Amino acid sequence: MSRLEREIQKFYGKEMLTAMDRQLYLDLMFSIRIDEGWQHVQISKFVDNLHAVDITYWLADNVDEDDYQRDRRDFIFKHSQDATAFMLRWL
Repeated sequence: MSRLEREIQKFYGKEMLTAMDRQLYLDLMFSIRIDEGWQHVQISKFVDNLHAVDITYWLADNVDEDDYQRDRRDFIFKHSQDATAFMLRWL
């Protein structure tokens, strides 16, 4: 293996490790927050990609970034009024 190949392998290895660490952290925080009493809401499915984008924009406009977390179709909210508003709008 050449020096360049080793450098590329090392670089992308670090990138992958960072991404895996981040995902593990987010999964752990999701579980901890549910245990702490955050409100869990699951949507049945996204109608299409625009539906998912619309939800993302709605969340950015209506809920503080630190007051919700999203994992695919699962959403958790720190405040019950945010969870209620989300359900009224998107379910």
